Amino acid sequence: MVRLKQQGFTLIELTIFLIVAGIIGVALMSGVYTSLQQVPANANHDMALSLAQGRLTFIEAQFQYYGFASGSDPCSTTPSLAICSVPGGYTVSSSITNNYTGNSNYKLITVSVSGNGSASVSSMVTNH
Repeated sequence: MVRLKQQGFTLIELTIFLIVAGIIGVALMSGVYTSLQQVPANANHDMALSLAQGRLTFIEAQFQYYGFASGSDPCSTTPSLAICSVPGGYTVSSSITNNYTGNSNYKLITVSVSGNGSASVSSMVTNH
């Protein structure tokens, strides 16, 4: 008598495969769902960081153009400038620390954004 070699899967093997694949699929979809819930928060953080970096670059340009002694944040005195406008839900503030670490040749510029997202960036300018 010749026995034929069994080919294919049994019903039990197929059932076990489907159960394991289902568990893995549910775990992956749960991770994707959790990640997608964070997207708006990341977008708000990215917008806040972009606003902070833009304002910092603008202030640094003022120092380059007007010189170390006269550099400032023009948005703190004339907020009507187009570059000073910010989207609703965000607030941008800046501070310039003179005599950083007791040395009058250094100034620390810090720009902070709060509201829908938050970020803070700093830069140091020197008198050279």
